[in-house]
Amino acid sequence: MVAGNPRKIRQFAASEILCNIRGSLLGRGGFGTVRLGHHQVLGRLAIKYQHLQGSLAEMRQAKKELLKEVKMMLLAAHKHVIRIEGFIDEEDWVGVVMEHMSAGSLSDLIFNEELETIPLPLLLRMSYETADAITNLHRMLKDLRIAHGDLKPQNILLNSDLHCKAADFGGAALSHHTRTATARPDKTGEGSQFTLLFTAPERLDTKCERLTTSMDVYSFGVILYMMIVRKYPGIRNEMFFRMTGKFQGVTFQQKLINDIKDRLKRDKDEQGVRIISLLESIMTKCVDKEPSKRPAMIEIRDQLHQLLATIKPSTIMLNIASVLEHVTITDDALDEGASKPISHLVLGVDESSSKRSRKTKSSLESVTTSSATSTSSTLVGAIKGVAGLKVSDPSTTSKNQSGYEIIQSKMRSMSDMISNENFDRALYICEELITAMKSTFITADDAINTGCDIINLVSDLRKHKVSLKLLQLLKCGCDLKEKIINPRKKLELMKMFAEESYKIVGTTSLGSDLAQTASNEIISRMNGFLQSISSTRCDDVKLVTTTQAYCWKAIGSCHYHVQKYKVAIEVNQLAISTLESKLGERCRKLEVYSSCCHNAGVYYELNNQPGESETFYIKSFQANQKVESYSSEEWRMEMIHYTIINLCVLYQDHPTMTKTKGNDVYKFLQKQKHLTGFTHFQNKFLTLRLMILLSLDDDVKSICKNLATMATDITPPPGECNNLCIRLSQTAELLFSKNDEKSAMSLIRCGMKLSEFIPDADDELYTLRDLASLMAKQSSKLTSSSPSHLVTIAGGFIPLCEEIIEKIKQSKNNDQQIKDKWLSLTLNYTSQCYLTIKLYDKALQLANQAIDILPLDIDQLQKFRDKFKGEMYYCIGVSNYNLEKFDLAKNAVSEAIKLLKNWSGQNDRLKEARRYLEKINNL
Repeated sequence: MVAGNPRKIRQFAASEILCNIRGSLLGRGGFGTVRLGHHQVLGRLAIKYQHLQGSLAEMRQAKKELLKEVKMMLLAAHKHVIRIEGFIDEEDWVGVVMEHMSAGSLSDLIFNEELETIPLPLLLRMSYETADAITNLHRMLKDLRIAHGDLKPQNILLNSDLHCKAADFGGAALSHHTRTATARPDKTGEGSQFTLLFTAPERLDTKCERLTTSMDVYSFGVILYMMIVRKYPGIRNEMFFRMTGKFQGVTFQQKLINDIKDRLKRDKDEQGVRIISLLESIMTKCVDKEPSKRPAMIEIRDQLHQLLATIKPSTIMLNIASVLEHVTITDDALDEGASKPISHLVLGVDESSSKRSRKTKSSLESVTTSSATSTSSTLVGAIKGVAGLKVSDPSTTSKNQSGYEIIQSKMRSMSDMISNENFDRALYICEELITAMKSTFITADDAINTGCDIINLVSDLRKHKVSLKLLQLLKCGCDLKEKIINPRKKLELMKMFAEESYKIVGTTSLGSDLAQTASNEIISRMNGFLQSISSTRCDDVKLVTTTQAYCWKAIGSCHYHVQKYKVAIEVNQLAISTLESKLGERCRKLEVYSSCCHNAGVYYELNNQPGESETFYIKSFQANQKVESYSSEEWRMEMIHYTIINLCVLYQDHPTMTKTKGNDVYKFLQKQKHLTGFTHFQNKFLTLRLMILLSLDDDVKSICKNLATMATDITPPPGECNNLCIRLSQTAELLFSKNDEKSAMSLIRCGMKLSEFIPDADDELYTLRDLASLMAKQSSKLTSSSPSHLVTIAGGFIPLCEEIIEKIKQSKNNDQQIKDKWLSLTLNYTSQCYLTIKLYDKALQLANQAIDILPLDIDQLQKFRDKFKGEMYYCIGVSNYNLEKFDLAKNAVSEAIKLLKNWSGQNDRLKEARRYLEKINNL
């Protein structure tokens, strides 16, 4: 780090960083606990934290230790030193937020039993990078040096390309104008017996009070030894070694040399001999018992670099590829269904229950320049004082910072209103937030934070209410990209806004005025993004390409929602072809590719191109099996099922099309034996649906019966229930068309059971009414003269319809008018079933009940009310006719004809009513 060019350090809120509930733990010991976390903009991060326990003085000391590590890491900023992103300061714990090194530590690599050998060219590069990091510490500034104090393989971390970075600066110390600083007793918990082996002899002296840079040189020598021979030096007589520096009659130095000689005998090639010889020479000097005889780290680094420059980069790349085959990369994606803010895992409590109290009590938010007694004030103030470093301190009172605080306050208020389901008030605050953002200067760092917060707000609100104000807020968020200098972060933010824009337009009704307005606004934003991407210099081809694809995906969705299907196809195809051409086979592992293929299937189907639609559904199905970002197999199956559902709809809407590609999908579903719960139910149901659509000869009846049994034991996701019940109803209708009434009724029972989980009471009643309608429609096609049909209606349809009537009566819906609407229609459908089996008294009773409770303003459209009421009068007329009450029958049938004339849809009921009226007139 260059003096006079300080880096801004960020304070994170615990809620900003999410961790998977399982699998996020990276390490634990005396140093604290380390977890893998996820941030919306910064991506994967490592968080090292400690609980604050004991007295106030002890808690202050713990924060002081954290401060020390933060200071050292900030001062030591270098490409081969772990980068600190910021810190977290909560009431009960504190943490350091760092970049995540996904390949673990050098120790993990050394003792990796699957790895036969560490190739010497790669080993040389690792040695150089470690030496470069330590040299940087020892030669920071003219009058400032840092000694790490705890160098060992566990504290040298590796990224996914096996580059090395020094970490764990909790034991580091600095001094001005000298090469020494106060020594710190080792506090390492896990692996402490091995820490002794990396400790210089002079530090073991009880009279030693200073930590010197030459001690790091000694530690580096032992690290070199371990990298070469891949084992710890033997430690049979620890006390003898402590007192004499000797191992079994030889010096420690000679012991290490002897072991390296054995490795030298195995490497016969010239390049290997040169590397081993140099490393042996350096190691020998580093572990000399006399500190004055050890070389300076800059000399070691330069020697290593000189030899490294003679190695071809391609040789090292091949080394890396061979080693990575045996290395576990901890790059787990965030599992949105099984993740929590980090504080949930730190404290073992639900973040939502204590978020408000922690916000109110947070010592960092209340810090002031005069609060010297505050531990958080000490933390922030001390970090500020280190080499002129800047800290994102929420207590800053400058004009611009004050404006930013207003923005943050509005965001919190808006979030609270959404949580309390006060959406109108949330939109009012949204307008105030937009005004505040337009009049406030926002820094680059604050732009990233604000952008993430806006995405969260828009995401929460769009699920309940999409409006023009929400689109204006989205526009303000999109404009923040101009504030961001870092090209990678700029692209990441644009990608997130593109994905959220796609979801916003997806919540509008197809062809509506709001859909048109939203589409125009979002298309304008995305075109601006595409121009910005083309002028952004970033060498990450994958990031650039996927960001473009997300923009085109959003534009395609906009055209789809205003029913411009051809344009939607063209734009979406642009996203797919760009991904394929720039990323090749890699694109098939990306979620954006599978979703674009899925969308293409939808757009082609709506454009009446079923063949092309099937092709892209199959592409999406195949890609979803390879996508790497899915954090669990359950999530993967959910996305696969989503595509298969649409494929089934395509097959059902186009029964004459060739369905040969569907056979592979069917076979895939059959092989999924490991699934459980709702995912298992969904998989079995889709297997059944494809079986019917592909006309396969498997046992449909037993599968339907099995599904009915499974439905009593599963708890489906609330958001899936409504659509699932609709699909069950559609599949039951397919079975009715194949005269398989028993299987169809099994699926109707499934639908009735699962309707209990539909969160919206009105949707639940609609689903139940729909199932009754299906049975009434089918009953009209049957005849009471057939004993089997009589059993089906009397023993199947009618009991189910009456059960649905009771469910509606007991519904949790508090709107009596809505309840009456669905109850009235269901009573009428049940009446039609009784009519078919010639129980005219019962049919007449239910039809009269239906017409008595039918609300006046049903569905706001008069023609729908006329249709439903006309069918009720038809049932009354036919029942009275068969009960020989001809005058009543004539009046009811005449009324039915009058009402049904207004219905423009399929009107078989009108023809039947006229036929009955003709019969009555001829009496």
